[in-house]
Amino acid sequence: MWRLRRGSGPYHGPVRSWRDVDDLFSIARPGVAALSFVVAVIGAWWPGLPAWTVLVLVVAGVALLVWSWWPRRRAVSPPPAAGVAAVRVLAANCWYKNRRMRGFAASIVSHVPDVVVVSELSHEVHDVLSGAFEHHEVLTIGGPRGHGVYSHFPLERLPDPAGPGEVLHVRVHGPFRFQLLAAHMPRAVVFASPSLGTARLDTCRDGIAELAELARREPHTVVAGDLNLTDRQIAYRWLTSGRLDAMRTGRPRTTFPGWPWYPVLAMRIDHVVVPADWSVQGARVVKVRGSDHRGVIAELRRPPE
Repeated sequence: MWRLRRGSGPYHGPVRSWRDVDDLFSIARPGVAALSFVVAVIGAWWPGLPAWTVLVLVVAGVALLVWSWWPRRRAVSPPPAAGVAAVRVLAANCWYKNRRMRGFAASIVSHVPDVVVVSELSHEVHDVLSGAFEHHEVLTIGGPRGHGVYSHFPLERLPDPAGPGEVLHVRVHGPFRFQLLAAHMPRAVVFASPSLGTARLDTCRDGIAELAELARREPHTVVAGDLNLTDRQIAYRWLTSGRLDAMRTGRPRTTFPGWPWYPVLAMRIDHVVVPADWSVQGARVVKVRGSDHRGVIAELRRPPE
């Protein structure tokens, strides 16, 4: 594994603490911007508060909002090559507490994907999807660590990374061949509790760095799944460096709509990342029944060789 603590990679040594601060602030800055506006509105009516103070708060709030949403600016993919069929990839987190497992599976099938990445995979969902798709590979079934890939095309199992989280590494033999890193990464926290699916900030960052390195080394690699990585964190910039975040070719909406994340932090943590020269069409966020996440789906085309 690509161990950053040995001094390789984008950072090492005492700088790591600054990366932790950067991650925390990157996640929180939409909330900081909202707080700036609230304070500015209250300050405008507060007796004796100088006008320049209110103006500074408003300007700071606007600047933070622009900075927060900058990673969601529109990206343009190359036009599709003539005669190249698309592969429709969908990634969704089932949620192991989902009370409508079969409804979740039915909603997955209703989007007519060719390849599906399912995190927190349950036995009920596996039963439905294994009947709807001719090929599948699973790490485990049941609970928060359940994880699998389902496909209408043959799948070739490749060595899985040894980093944190659940990562299935497969080669998809469809209209064109490509490697798929189907990932479910732990949630990054300051104080980790592995039984709750969390890990330290630096551990999660190491895992994303490894995925980015594998995608860089292997041409025609797609990284998809619940990465528990916001598009404002530094590891997101590593993962998308030289690659294309497919959701940004459409409307990159929030994928974790639970309270208070939806109205305050607007967290987009489910991703499909492809090589920069691939064509992406129809990328969007979709609702999946009973889950605490939204799924992401996109039609992908590899350029002809």
